[in-house]
Amino acid sequence: MKDTRQFSCEIDRVETGPIKFGDDWTGVFIRGDRALNYAQMLEWLAKQVEDPIQRDSVKGLRELLLSCDERF
Repeated sequence: MKDTRQFSCEIDRVETGPIKFGDDWTGVFIRGDRALNYAQMLEWLAKQVEDPIQRDSVKGLRELLLSCDERF
């Protein structure tokens, strides 16, 4: 089950990049099509990393990016 938050907005398309909501901290928005490409690169990178803590961090980011896959 995804923990996807939906917002109604008047913008047709939000591009990948920094985004800010009100007075909150600036975050990073990554479009789903870009996120899936980044996830594929991180899969390769995770296989190269020897340190288990760093490898788990890379895998965690990969899983987060894969959570935007609309096919599931």
